[in-house]
Amino acid sequence: RTPSSPELGNYKGDGAISYFYKKQGEADTEYKSVTEADFNTIVVGKYTLKASVAEGTNYNAATAESDFAVTKQPITVSVSMDGWTYGEEAKTPSVTVKAEDSDITSSYEKSQIIYTYYTDSECKNEVVPKNAGTYYVKAEVEATDNYSDGSAVVEFIIAKKAVTATVTADNKTYDGTTNTTV
Repeated sequence: RTPSSPELGNYKGDGAISYFYKKQGEADTEYKSVTEADFNTIVVGKYTLKASVAEGTNYNAATAESDFAVTKQPITVSVSMDGWTYGEEAKTPSVTVKAEDSDITSSYEKSQIIYTYYTDSECKNEVVPKNAGTYYVKAEVEATDNYSDGSAVVEFIIAKKAVTATVTADNKTYDGTTNTTV
């Protein structure tokens, strides 16, 4: 998420500005000091912001309050999966999770990403892929305190294994029959 900095309307004075925030509904004694640079560290929730302007050359001191909410940031999930040939060791999917342009994949535990395999792109027919054919893997990423959930699907193929056939035949002198040993 990229929170915006608070604005004090058209204030042009020279008095120092201090910001404080608390969860909505908490007592005023719960206000915590925050700088504009720290706004992106506030976790998901509903808050009240208080801006205090110190007395300046031409303005009296003033305080203003405003409610605001920090919501979960949407994520974009992408998944890739290399195919393999029947009989080879199965490959594993790879997932990338982004919030805006930031790669946040490393902030997830493996247990927070669930992989499910299907025979159809609509992800209705769940299967354990083992035979040659076309399959789909769906990666589902759980919501966290600050990020929403998300998912992605990608196709992969288990290719048919090539068979190498050999045949040998014994040499034979023609004896008027069509019999031979193969």
